[in-house]
Amino acid sequence: MTLITSKGTQSSEENPRSRRPIVVSFLFWIVLLWVLLGWLRFVRAILDRELILSLISPGYYRYLLLAGLSWGLVGMPLLWGILRRASWTINLLWGIAIFYPAVYWVERWLLWVDPNARQNWPFMLLMTGVWLGLVGWVTFSDKIRLYFK
Repeated sequence: MTLITSKGTQSSEENPRSRRPIVVSFLFWIVLLWVLLGWLRFVRAILDRELILSLISPGYYRYLLLAGLSWGLVGMPLLWGILRRASWTINLLWGIAIFYPAVYWVERWLLWVDPNARQNWPFMLLMTGVWLGLVGWVTFSDKIRLYFK
């Protein structure tokens, strides 16, 4: 993109604050998906309360409610920070980035009963590594730090 500087000359360099870096946009959409899935889980647990309680204990039902609510709420500050270019966004990122995979893996180890559901764990471990790599890239990139300042 060509810009005209204050001296009236053209510059081909883009202002680093002008656009959201694509990796930040990608991160935004991933967290938005997790937030939406959390709210969906919460709402479906409320709507299907009788069915769920006929199949599992009330303790598991409460867990489904709290897990859906927490998944829905935890990512919202990060989404807001990305949209507003808040300087605290990168500091919040690691906590949220660890929360979602940690809850997933705890559920997978402790709550999943179906032995066939455990067959794709290497792929999910790879995806967890890719996610943490993306977060590391966002955290340590000078261009992205400049975007949030």
